[in-house]
Amino acid sequence: PSLLYLLVTLGPAFLFLAYTEKVKSWVGEQVKMIGRTAMFYYLVHIYLVHLGAMAATYLCGFTWRDMVLDTWISFEPKLRGYGFSLGIVYAVWISLVLLLYFLCRRYDRYKRSHPQYKWLSYL
Repeated sequence: PSLLYLLVTLGPAFLFLAYTEKVKSWVGEQVKMIGRTAMFYYLVHIYLVHLGAMAATYLCGFTWRDMVLDTWISFEPKLRGYGFSLGIVYAVWISLVLLLYFLCRRYDRYKRSHPQYKWLSYL
């Protein structure tokens, strides 16, 4: 990217961060909680997405073996008709983020109430 592009995109972001760093709000606290459990969020989301994809595969009438590909999915004739509409994809995405939010909140409470497990702060 060019220097002008970086200045236009990063400049306002840095100014926003500078002016909102001390502001206390409910949304800010929730974002901090997700930040404290970022590795937990990352690890759990990988498993949830893959389990959800396997469930969607079976709901569409395919098997997990059909998903082991050596070509691009569009070029695979046995997967014609696989997939969901964009609305369903967004609904699944929002549901996954909400589920992970509540899991992260519970994990954050556990970490804070059990200080003897300091190694958990890395997750």
